[in-house]
Amino acid sequence: MRYILLCLEETPDPDDLRRIANAQGVKIIAHEIPRVLLVEASQEAADKLRPDLKKWSISEEVDYSSPSYPFSKNLPKK
Repeated sequence: MRYILLCLEETPDPDDLRRIANAQGVKIIAHEIPRVLLVEASQEAADKLRPDLKKWSISEEVDYSSPSYPFSKNLPKK
């Protein structure tokens, strides 16, 4: 499973970042956006992180597909 970790403070605590990076069963996939991490982890591994990351929101990644017909029919042509 993939999870989005969002730091609720302006700057993530370096100890929190180390805790996440060193957590067993957790792999950081992306960290391009400040305060946001995309990680791959089992539900159990994510649940183990929650008590120690009180200043973070941890949510399952949600993937939305783009709208298809009839919505795309009404888009302006480039």
